[in-house]
Amino acid sequence: MNTKIRLCKLWLAVFLLAAPCYSLLAAPPSTGIRGQAFIQQFGDPTFEVAPGIFMADFDFTTFPTQTSFTVYTVYPSRSRHPVGHFTTASNGSFQVSLPPGKYVVIPDTLSDLTTLTSSFTVTVGLRHFTNIVIYYEPLIFSFTP
Repeated sequence: MNTKIRLCKLWLAVFLLAAPCYSLLAAPPSTGIRGQAFIQQFGDPTFEVAPGIFMADFDFTTFPTQTSFTVYTVYPSRSRHPVGHFTTASNGSFQVSLPPGKYVVIPDTLSDLTTLTSSFTVTVGLRHFTNIVIYYEPLIFSFTP
């Protein structure tokens, strides 16, 4: 009888010690970046302010846009190492799994050459996705015929 009780205690101890280890083997929480890319464009109408000189009303309209971007890690030495090049969905949405850390996101230039964007730094925290937005702004230029 004592042997059975000792054997039960031993199995109970093994089970209690193994339970925390099982949770450590489970899949890590999801982390990374997610968000959407947008392009801002001048609204309509464009009107003539003088003969041959046209001006937009400077009211911006924002649309989701498909784009690509590159992610780099940032180390304390300020050196950058590429993580990957990613493409958004057709509606501009994206989700990239990354371990916690500091990253630089560099959006690609859009093919229409009428927009500007810039790189930015993002910090990915523990156990969650960090939300970001990629904006493409209108390139304002003037010309004289």
